[in-house]
Amino acid sequence: MSGKKVTIFLINGTPEGPRTIEIGTWNGHGFYSSRAAISSVINRTEFSRPGVYILKSQSTAGHFTERVYIGEAEDIGKRLRDHIRNDKIQFEELAFFTSSDSSLTKAHVKYLESRLIEIALEAKNAQIENGKASKAPSLSEADISVMEDFIEQIKLILPTMGFSMLKPITSTIKNDVEYKMRFKIKTPQYNAQMGLTDNSYIVLKGSEANKITSDSISNGWKLLREGLLEKGFLIDNGDKFVFTVDTRFDSASAASSIVLGRQSAGTTEWIDENGKSLKELQ
Repeated sequence: MSGKKVTIFLINGTPEGPRTIEIGTWNGHGFYSSRAAISSVINRTEFSRPGVYILKSQSTAGHFTERVYIGEAEDIGKRLRDHIRNDKIQFEELAFFTSSDSSLTKAHVKYLESRLIEIALEAKNAQIENGKASKAPSLSEADISVMEDFIEQIKLILPTMGFSMLKPITSTIKNDVEYKMRFKIKTPQYNAQMGLTDNSYIVLKGSEANKITSDSISNGWKLLREGLLEKGFLIDNGDKFVFTVDTRFDSASAASSIVLGRQSAGTTEWIDENGKSLKELQ
């Protein structure tokens, strides 16, 4: 994968404040703000353009860490003022995407809205307020290609804003995919296998996990474990849990902690066939 030049501009000079994000020569334009700071930036030019927006708040479902509403508007600022005035949708953070050259049309942003809802629902990594995706408008083959590339850039930018809604909680691994390295969990009572790719740690289908959760495990990983059980990615198999699908984790420690049911350092818990830990091999 080739590198990407990402330009982040901190509008008020602080890392917590509003910011714009752009990628290389991409004509898209990303914007992030907390709700508290919106009044200080809502008159900026970006807010008057057509675009797709995401409103984020705390999840009301225990196994999700965020709740999001995805919408579109021909005038982002006007739509946001409506949301704030009517207060029908509670939110704490905002992200939106427009084009820097005003090339997005109403049909384009409706397509982006529909596809982002669809992708977020499939990812199963956030509570989606919309419920279901609306039917995408008809676009030309060329426009669809451009919009799908636009979505790929949104996928790259959203995690830098702290939004995980489009990142799938599981990964489907093709049979011909070669892992950089393969490991097993060091604790012998669990037969758990993990594959390492360039970006993720994949606990493989059929791996076993402890049914007991220790008090030491972090709340975030405890919630993730509960979510995996609720979605059927982990199932009860008698004295142990078993993974029903290849499951992606962002860190080796998250993977080992879910398997072991306790707080753990994945770099030492995962070992290769020669007994060397991930830490020793990195």
